[in-house]
Amino acid sequence: MSLQESDVGCVIICDDVRREQNGKDILIGVYSSDIVVPSLPFGLNLALWFEYKAPVIGQNTIFVQISYNGQPRGKFHATVEVTVQNVGMAFPPFPLNSDSAGDLVIEYSRTGTEWTEIKRKRVLVGNVASLTRVAPAARGARPGRLLPSARNTTASGRNSPAPARSSD
Repeated sequence: MSLQESDVGCVIICDDVRREQNGKDILIGVYSSDIVVPSLPFGLNLALWFEYKAPVIGQNTIFVQISYNGQPRGKFHATVEVTVQNVGMAFPPFPLNSDSAGDLVIEYSRTGTEWTEIKRKRVLVGNVASLTRVAPAARGARPGRLLPSARNTTASGRNSPAPARSSD
């Protein structure tokens, strides 16, 4: 079974998952790309959240297993009662300790016998603080709105007319 054919949609690895009073899940410390640790050996507590597309309304069985560099690290088994077909599933934090970089693999099964890889994350050693930079919003930008493309911004930050187009 491929991930597209499985009961699992989006898979997120993060530091923790909490539930608001209104039923929304809060994902804390989401690993959006590789998991980068500052040095070896390392120790992390990681949580797992995924969209579950229940095959039936009612009782469903879920199996999830975790491995690191090909070595088993844990297995979850749950029987869940669902009242809607698509739900968010949170699994409690699990420890991940190692003295080497490698691959964290999460697999899913309906039966506990036939497994489908649903997530693979590389764990790397590096400078955690310098991974990403978010560009500041353009002056005049408002959330959900695009700036008009008819103007260009000069190096001084002032708007200038867009270059004329030739009509070939």
